[in-house]
Parts: sequence; C-alpha cells; structure tokens
Amino acid sequence: MKSIFKILVLLSVVLMASCGGGGGFSGTPNGPSAKLRVFPPIESAAVPVGYSYATVEIQGGRPPYVVTTSQAAVGVAVVDGSKLQISGLAAGTSEVGIVDQERAVIKIQVTANLIPMKSTIGTNVSIGPKQSLSFDVTGGIAPYKVRSSESRIFTVAPSQQSSFGPFVLTGVSDGVGVLTVTDSTNTDFVMNVTVKAFPIVVTPAAGTGKAGTSIALAIGGGMAPFTVLSADSSVADGSVTGDVLTVVLKKKGTTKLVIRDGQGGTQSVDITVDDSTLVVAPSAVSTFTAAPVVFRLTGGVPPFVPVVSNPSAVSSVTFAADNTQMLVTPVIPAGAPAGCFADISVVISVYDQTGSFRDATMTIKQSPSAVCP
Repeated sequence: MKSIFKILVLLSVVLMASCGGGGGFSGTPNGPSAKLRVFPPIESAAVPVGYSYATVEIQGGRPPYVVTTSQAAVGVAVVDGSKLQISGLAAGTSEVGIVDQERAVIKIQVTANLIPMKSTIGTNVSIGPKQSLSFDVTGGIAPYKVRSSESRIFTVAPSQQSSFGPFVLTGVSDGVGVLTVTDSTNTDFVMNVTVKAFPIVVTPAAGTGKAGTSIALAIGGGMAPFTVLSADSSVADGSVTGDVLTVVLKKKGTTKLVIRDGQGGTQSVDITVDDSTLVVAPSAVSTFTAAPVVFRLTGGVPPFVPVVSNPSAVSSVTFAADNTQMLVTPVIPAGAPAGCFADISVVISVYDQTGSFRDATMTIKQSPSAVCP
C-alpha cells in the first residue's frame, strides 16, 4: 500500500459525555470498577477500504473483550488484548460492538469508504513516440493491473515487476488510446493517452555570421537527445548542449545543419557564413634597425600562415597569442662601407584558414647616419 494512505484514516469523532453526565462513565478512570469504554471516546468512525485503524484503546470493564460487526464491509479484531483494530473491507456501514465479560456493550458506527483511484500523471496524458513516463496509482485496493487498449500506440507495464507500481507508460507511434488500471476489487480507472511527435523548433530559424566565430541557436520541442549533422562541415558544424545549438562558422559559404531528436524527428537550419576580411596594417612600412616591425591584424580566420618573398632578409615572423599582431624581425646587411646598401623590399603574405590572404611590405633601408659614397 502506498505509505501516504496508511496514515490517511479519517475518523468522525463524537465525544461521549464526561463523568457524571447522562450516558457517561462512572467509577474510577481505571481499574476493575471503571466502566467499559474506548479511548479516544468515539461513537462513530470512518475508515478507507483496504486500510486499518488500530489505535482505539479499549479500557475498563472486565476483559477479555469480544468484538462484533454487523456487516462484512467492516472487519474488527482485538489486538494485544486491548486495542480495537477496524478494517475497511468493502464500501458500506457497520455497527461494531465491544462486549466485556460482564456483558457491558459499547457500539460504534463505522463507515468504510472506497477511495477512488487516481494516477500521479492525471487522467489525460500526452507523450511523444519513444518517450516514457513513470507514474504511481493511489486509491482503490492494490495490487493493480494495467493494460493498453492500443499497444501499437503505447505500452504500459510495472517498472519493477511489481503490481503495486510504479508503472511506466511508453509512447510507440502517433495516435490515441486508453490506459486502464484495475484494482483487486475489479474496479477500473481509465486514463486517456495521446501519442504525438513534438516537432523540433529552432530559433532563429536560420543562422548567419562571420567566419572564425560561432553562433548559438535555441532548440524547442522535440525530445532529447539531439544530434546534428552538417551538409558541409568545412563551412560550418554544430553541437547541442541541453537546448542550445552551437554553430561553429569556419569559412565563407552556405550549408544546412540537420537536427535529429530522440523521436526520430528532424529539422534543418540554413547557415550562411560571411567572409571575415583580413586586414593587415600598416600595409607598408620602412625600417633601418633590426628591431621587430609590428603589423596589426584584424578579421580573417586564425591561425595565420606567413609567406615571405625574401626569406634571407627576415630572421623571424611571429604572431601574438591573440592573433592581433604580427612581428617581423628584419636582417640588416653589412654594407661596404659599413651601413651602406640599397633598399631591400620584403613582401609578407598573410594567409588565414579560409585561404584568403593580405600582403604587407617591409622596406629595409640603410641608417640615416651612414656615410655612403
């Protein structure tokens, strides 16, 4: 039995008259001279069918006690010599009698009420194909039997091979059907089940961004888990975490991402990747020292690759960790006389991951202080 119903016993209590009043008890509260009575003092009670109320204490009179019931709907017994246990066996009303050895009698009117069955997920349930819901049944008299009117639409079974529950409802295909719960009294409880695939909704419905960046789209509907497949992963690719679709934009172009959910439903999203134009500034610079020359980089898709037109005139080309700067270290040749040489032009072509490139020119000049013929 569900534990919550083990303690759900409703008693309609009517206090009997106190000592000295008509029909009340006389004599000492306890001991052989005390009148037969119950505690708490009640004249009527209500119990749910299938459950017991065992806290009525029989006091006074001359034990042992005998208990009777006028109707089979209510069961009674004396427990531990002085505790009256009342059980609801079926819906109905009975007069319960307590008799001691002096033939003193107490009568209690007991009503046994059948608690209607209900489920923890209600009576109208909507689920998707391949989706499962766990539920419990309360009320009625366990154990329960569950059955589906349309097993091609949904199935239902105990989750732990127990007819006391919980039970698992699983959608199979689109349609409607009836789930019936039958308790041990052959009373039925009916649930209406609708199985319908919930379409995947992506917001916004399309994505656009610059190469080398990422965008986030929201997924609604459908049923997890979700998978993503790109028609051209060289342009863009995606992944799903929770209800967020993250799209990595790789190079200029268009592609489709297809999202598939756990129900087998799909939804496609158009992705457009714009060219993130690489800019190298300044585009031309002159130097007469061996100190690194700094070029600023914006746009493009890192990491970048440099191609030097005159490698002997450059000792190194490096990039800042955040790819916002390129440092080119020139080689100053030995002139004759010292410091005298013709201008050396070096073109550095900077390529990004999309294949786009930009040129920057570094001109190495002799020192202004050099004295040349």
